[in-house]
Amino acid sequence: MVMQALSRRFHGERKMLEQYFPYINRRMEEAPALYLKTLWNELKQLGYQGAYTTLSEALTYYDIRIGKKASQSKFPQRTGSFFKPSQAAMLFIAAKDKLGRIQLKMIDDLRNKSDELRKTYALAEAFRQMMTNKLGDQLKHWIDRARASGIREMAAFATGLLTDYQAIWNAMSLHWSNGPVEGNVNKLKTIKRQMYGRAGFDLLKKRLVLAPS
Repeated sequence: MVMQALSRRFHGERKMLEQYFPYINRRMEEAPALYLKTLWNELKQLGYQGAYTTLSEALTYYDIRIGKKASQSKFPQRTGSFFKPSQAAMLFIAAKDKLGRIQLKMIDDLRNKSDELRKTYALAEAFRQMMTNKLGDQLKHWIDRARASGIREMAAFATGLLTDYQAIWNAMSLHWSNGPVEGNVNKLKTIKRQMYGRAGFDLLKKRLVLAPS
């Protein structure tokens, strides 16, 4: 749902279809029951060189539905974006001061595209602020907002937070953490992997104890 509205990255033969978007859109408006094969024949006369199956796959990729499925169509409003959906989604949780002008414009475009994306961004930004500024006292209110937002993914995430609420509240409220412990565990595992099959426990112990930092 949310991800379907995000811009996509285009490759190969799919991209060649972009120049025919205005014609396809006009034909869909003129003939709602237009057959895909009819559209393919018309595009061939206009210079489209893709095969019938290539056209079908490309239309599916762009979420363009012909004929009986046309009522469900979401004709792309923007083309040529270099963002993948996953990359665009990551922008929603990034700090604004770490983003460039183009990335900020991308966020604005996505927020203006639908109310659902606007709500998603507001929730993601509020959650990031809670984590950054240690605002654990706002966690319960945020969870209630997310569960009532009507956005399935955000509601599921918020419900998951309830299963370990106290630990999450502690992380967002207290200035202590087990970060140093986890760092040393990670270091130990890294050294162990480097030595695997070539050295024993005594050397591992010396490498860790004699170089603690």
